[in-house]
Amino acid sequence: MGEITIRDAGQGDVPALLRLLGQLDPPGEAPGEPAAGAALDAIGCHPGVRLVVAEVAGEVVGSVMLAVLPNLSHHSMPFAQLENLIVDEAHRGRGVGRALMGWCAEQARAAGLLQAAVPEPQPPEGVPRFLPASGLPGADSGVPQVPAEHAAAAGLAFPNPA
Repeated sequence: MGEITIRDAGQGDVPALLRLLGQLDPPGEAPGEPAAGAALDAIGCHPGVRLVVAEVAGEVVGSVMLAVLPNLSHHSMPFAQLENLIVDEAHRGRGVGRALMGWCAEQARAAGLLQAAVPEPQPPEGVPRFLPASGLPGADSGVPQVPAEHAAAAGLAFPNPA
């Protein structure tokens, strides 16, 4: 497999994003192209929210949405919410999900995040669960909260509050 490139999603990626969502969502739940394009525009209008795609040889093979959110507790340190981590079934097991999570970890470090919430709904039958294999503490629960003291072991080294 070639080099994995991660970049912000654009309107030209809507068909590929819908193809990926079709592998994750139950049939009929993915929006049509106009609604998906409008949603992508709305995502781009929210400060701290990014939808990125992973490409291999120019083909979109994965995506994740990262929202960096303000927080009043924990010394007002922000936290992150990761959503819709999807890797194309033909590219699973080749490091695409790990690369997307690595990108999220880089963004988390840059933002000085305290923790990340990484929900993983029950995937469709036959789709492997990514998070239990990710090394994130509590990943087996489906919604791990990654506190700073455990993040380093998972490759998500967040700074400690001052």
